[in-house]
Amino acid sequence: MLYGHVHLTREQQFMERLRRDVKDSHKDKGDCVGNWINVGCMMPWMDYMPRTLNEIIEGESVYVEERGN
Repeated sequence: MLYGHVHLTREQQFMERLRRDVKDSHKDKGDCVGNWINVGCMMPWMDYMPRTLNEIIEGESVYVEERGN
């Protein structure tokens, strides 16, 4: 799921916590795995530029890996 308009606010922090909880609770095939990404223009993987879906996924993945999330 791609989402935006939460900016770098409390809502984004909530989404990050929820995403971690969903990923941690994934047990069975068919469970939600928390595949959602903030596509707000200010996010480091967006850098105020239009991006393809592959660029968004890769950029966000690298960012999360570097932060250890």
